[in-house]
Amino acid sequence: MPDVPGPQQCWRNLSLLGFATRWIYAWRSGDIESISSLVGEDIEFHLGVEQNSEPLRSSAELVSALKHPDFRWDLSEAIHLKGLITGDNMLVIDYRDEAGTSFTESLEFLDGRVCWRRIGIDAP
Repeated sequence: MPDVPGPQQCWRNLSLLGFATRWIYAWRSGDIESISSLVGEDIEFHLGVEQNSEPLRSSAELVSALKHPDFRWDLSEAIHLKGLITGDNMLVIDYRDEAGTSFTESLEFLDGRVCWRRIGIDAP
C-alpha cells in the first residue's frame, strides 16, 4: 500500500507553507524584527552560500549581522519562487534569478522556529 499523507501531515504542510510566506516576505522586505521572531534562540544560521563560512549561533548574532551596514541580503536577486518542499520539521524553498541560477534555501525547525538554515546555489 502506498504511503499516503494523512491529515496530520497535511496540516503540518499547510503550517510550513504559511511560514514560508511570512519568511519570504520578511527577507524580501528586510524586516529584521519579523525575521528574528521566526528563528529560535539557539540556531545554526548560514547567511550565504560559502560552505566554509562560520554560521551564526544565536538569534542575537543574526540580528547583529542583519543590522550591519555592509550586510548583503542574500537571495535579493532570486526573485522567482519556483517551489516548496515540506517534510517533517523541514522546509526547502527553491528560488531562481533572471539568469536561471537556482538558490535552494533549506530550513529546519525546532519548536516551530528555525533552528538551522543553509543556502545552496546551482548555476545553469
